[in-house]
Amino acid sequence: ERRTYGVPLVSSLDFLDTDLTASSVGGTLTWAPPAVADEVASYTIYFADSTGSSVGRSTLGSVPVGTNSFAIPAGTSYTGNLTHFFVHSSSNLGLSPQGAGIEICDVSITDTVFLQNAKASTSSWGVLELSFHRMPDCSDTAISFVQTGDSGYSGSHIADNAFDGDTSTPWESSCSACAIGDAAIGIVGVCKPDEVRCVKLQQCTAGHPNTGCSSAPTASRMQRASLIAKGAHVFTWNSLQGQTASVQPALEIEMLTVPSRRRRATMSAFVDVSYQVQANAEVNPGFSSR
Repeated sequence: ERRTYGVPLVSSLDFLDTDLTASSVGGTLTWAPPAVADEVASYTIYFADSTGSSVGRSTLGSVPVGTNSFAIPAGTSYTGNLTHFFVHSSSNLGLSPQGAGIEICDVSITDTVFLQNAKASTSSWGVLELSFHRMPDCSDTAISFVQTGDSGYSGSHIADNAFDGDTSTPWESSCSACAIGDAAIGIVGVCKPDEVRCVKLQQCTAGHPNTGCSSAPTASRMQRASLIAKGAHVFTWNSLQGQTASVQPALEIEMLTVPSRRRRATMSAFVDVSYQVQANAEVNPGFSSR
């Protein structure tokens, strides 16, 4: 029995709820196996409370060693204090009473994060890549989501294009002359959407040959944008000056920091330095290419 306690535990549990109905979950629970799994025969998955107590927990299933994921069927309901998934290792001697857990984040269709135009434009809005982050410098992995969303798109330039990691496939808004609030793009099914602290954005610039927006030649950038979480306004960045058609960097990525009580709002821009940039070209107020 003492050896049962020594069965190595899994780690790095991860779960994205892809069931957008409130009070039910679905998706794939994943984990990293123990570094040494010689004694492990299988893993058992439970609904449990935050402590992983065996009292009142509910068994979801088991998988053999070598399998590091478990499918949670859509529509799986959980109640009371069973707020966590726990994975326990088993050996030939039995189940380890200790397990590794992760809190369940139940998302719904209203758990959204969007970037919305906050200034009228005379052209459509084009976005090559967009991601939302919990670290204020966007240094962490982008926030996971169930699906993309937008206010409408033009032609084949769908919202998915802005989240595909391909800087040659832009999203383009359906409005060709956008009033304030007409154009928006974002993600749906986000765990704790109010925790967004940074937005990483790469926009099109009409008439610029090196932005990857050749398939949407009239799409351009927005100079003012608002962050909207769960339908509520969070913050507006009032001056996204960005590059112009006369400046020749091949790439510009803007990082927009969401302010807090201790942190001011900031805007940073990064360009591909393999191109010759004009000596005094301003890429954002307060940030120079010099």
